[in-house]
Amino acid sequence: MSSKANEWDEKLFKGTVTQFMYVVEAGDVNIVAFASASLIKTNDLFEREVNSIYILKEFQRKGIGRLLIKSIITKFIEINVKSMIIWTLEDNPSQIFYKHLGGNIVDKRIIDRGGKSLQQIAYAWEDITCIFGHSNR
Repeated sequence: MSSKANEWDEKLFKGTVTQFMYVVEAGDVNIVAFASASLIKTNDLFEREVNSIYILKEFQRKGIGRLLIKSIITKFIEINVKSMIIWTLEDNPSQIFYKHLGGNIVDKRIIDRGGKSLQQIAYAWEDITCIFGHSNR
């Protein structure tokens, strides 16, 4: 098994669960989208972080992103989380999605991916219950 495969095996199947993931399938087996988030605090200012959201291009703009984020928010609210943050690449055209959901830019950072320096932008929500009209009743 490769080191990347070992890393995912460790994250998914061993030790303390620190993340959760939602997967969207089309047809019988094909995964067309996924999103993952942290169950532990990873940021000083916001309670939880959405680690990733990815949707195949041909399945974008069909409500899948909203469904994934809504599912994450529902899970966060179940565990009494009120705020969240998500990092995205500065040149990601999907930034409009986070803006549309009411996210505010709260930070920027440079990351290294494969020897390339990339700018990331953080969108955050101080009150996730406002995004889709959730309540903590």
